[in-house]
Amino acid sequence: MRIRVCIGILFSFIGWQSCTPGQNIKINSDRSIVISRGQCNIVEEVHSAALIDQIKYVPLETHEKCLLKDIQKIKYQDSTLFIYDGRAIYAFSNEGRFIAQIGERGRSGNEYNTISAFFLNRYRKSIILIDGYTRKALEYDYSGNFKSKTPIDPIYNYMADIEMADSTSLLCNFFITNPSLEDNTAFQYGLADAVGYQVKNLFLQSNLSMNTGLLTFSNHPITRCSHNLSFIQSVSNKIYQIEGEQITEMYSIEMIDPLPDERFLQQNNHKNYFELLQTLFDSGYSSGVTNLFETPQYLLVTFGKTKDSPSIQDYTLIWDKQKKRGTYYYRYFDDNLLTLSTCLNLNSPSTCYSENTFITAISPLTFGTNMHVILEKSNDTTVRRIAQTIKEDDNPVISFFTLKKEIVDNTD
Repeated sequence: MRIRVCIGILFSFIGWQSCTPGQNIKINSDRSIVISRGQCNIVEEVHSAALIDQIKYVPLETHEKCLLKDIQKIKYQDSTLFIYDGRAIYAFSNEGRFIAQIGERGRSGNEYNTISAFFLNRYRKSIILIDGYTRKALEYDYSGNFKSKTPIDPIYNYMADIEMADSTSLLCNFFITNPSLEDNTAFQYGLADAVGYQVKNLFLQSNLSMNTGLLTFSNHPITRCSHNLSFIQSVSNKIYQIEGEQITEMYSIEMIDPLPDERFLQQNNHKNYFELLQTLFDSGYSSGVTNLFETPQYLLVTFGKTKDSPSIQDYTLIWDKQKKRGTYYYRYFDDNLLTLSTCLNLNSPSTCYSENTFITAISPLTFGTNMHVILEKSNDTTVRRIAQTIKEDDNPVISFFTLKKEIVDNTD
């Protein structure tokens, strides 16, 4: 979860002349696969070596033009990292070499005032920055060269994440608070035109309080596997997939902890999101699926814990799509704290998945007081070197890692 402040949010819908988006998308549940409790084991503690196949650490080049602060999002395409730190977006090679800053803040036609969201157009090999304040989408190539500018609807000021559904459509995830329609009804997703950026349809009406501000219910609500996009809904056990303009419920998960019913959510709808999460926790209810990643072989799903959960944080289900079996993991451990802290934190906003590889940023904040333990007690010289780099350098280290092919069998 994260809060993002957009200047001008109070008047972002004044003068909105565009057509109201439709709500005519039907969700097909005929193909839904039930992931039952009987198909899943529970492992309370697992060594990371049972999950991770290969890992590579890449220090990012430190340059006066690219000193990163708090990393809020990473995207990866064509061996290029695009890193957003709340101020700007920087491109690095997969070996850590600084390539360019993508766009600049300013008042000219090819500059932005604020970055509300951004996405990669893999068909045009370009990156699009959404400036909700000035209501324009700015397109650049992967080297930061300006390509085009397009006016956009004010509703883009309320978008938390955007991904290409196909060459003509965008899948948009909204902040929890978003007056999507004139009657202030809020939806969690929308479909938009990938050329003119017109929002065409809205779906999955929000079941959360609107007294929340610009907050997302998930750092990773959308995941791409090959050409398909899968996504989740707040306080839900469902996983959906989009093909063209067809929305399909792909999975329904029999969770370990119960979900609240609609009546409970309505009774607590006056609370902001943080208060609601605490109420769910204290009442023994889960907040449902909180993050989603999908690989050709696995679904990785995190769930909100309850007061009765043995986990100290959101716990994870790894589901083998071919074997139709899965395992819940409550806790991870590792003699190498570097591996443990960086590769298994699927809730981190600085984690992404692309091209069969998980990618995450490591900074001193990742470790806190554990940094001295790594430097003093690790027997791995590579780990000590990377930890020292993280401690001394201005920019973070990026880890690339892949999962084993027999995770379920290795940890049963």
